[in-house]
Amino acid sequence: MEDKALIEFIETIGKLKRTPRTGWVKEKINNPESVAEHSWRTAVLSLVLAKPYLDNNKLVKMAVVHDLEEAITGDIIAMVKEADKETYNKRGIEAMEKICSIIGNKEGEELLGLFEEYEKLESEEAKFLKQVETLEMLMQAYEYGKEQPEKKAALQPFFTGRTERIITDPEIKRIYQLLISYL
Repeated sequence: MEDKALIEFIETIGKLKRTPRTGWVKEKINNPESVAEHSWRTAVLSLVLAKPYLDNNKLVKMAVVHDLEEAITGDIIAMVKEADKETYNKRGIEAMEKICSIIGNKEGEELLGLFEEYEKLESEEAKFLKQVETLEMLMQAYEYGKEQPEKKAALQPFFTGRTERIITDPEIKRIYQLLISYL
């Protein structure tokens, strides 16, 4: 990979460090986490919660990559994405293709493949990662509720609805139920 391309890639993905998570901004959370912070903790949780039946190297790589497109698209909350899946999936793929084209064939193809596999939930790793990512978001909501008690009521919806349908792994479900009991 050329030095210039590597610098452009690093600069592009670096935007994630300055991209606040939209759901927290919408709820007027003080000092909302960035996409990069969310992705980092999701990757660490993937490493710690990994299952013996999964390709855990692939799982952690997928966790690192799962939100890279947001360096271009920005963070779009799940409810908006679900309302027009086709448009947002297309935008995400186009953004990820652009990011991956910066770094070239081999590396770019791997990142794009991991991203698409996650977006389509095509593998057991992708399905498990979706649960881990959801747990990370719930943990963040829990922490915000502790730090900013006046926001607790606004954070309640993060713990219900689609969240309950996503989490099926017994260990993750147990942690989820613990967080709910602490609210």
